[in-house]
Amino acid sequence: MMAAGRLGQQVYLAATAMGWGACGIGAFYDREAAGRLALADGVALLYLVGVGPIKGARPLNQRFN
Repeated sequence: MMAAGRLGQQVYLAATAMGWGACGIGAFYDREAAGRLALADGVALLYLVGVGPIKGARPLNQRFN
């Protein structure tokens, strides 16, 4: 769980550095999520992070000018 937490934090930092957004999704249906992600038996999804460009956001190089 610590490794998953550290990896999640790195995803948030990377998204911020790229000027993207990141949103953790902590509530989901376990079986549906595992099926959609084609997870192997015995593998569990702990935390899901959606990452991507923010609609309508100014590019990072224009935010602080």
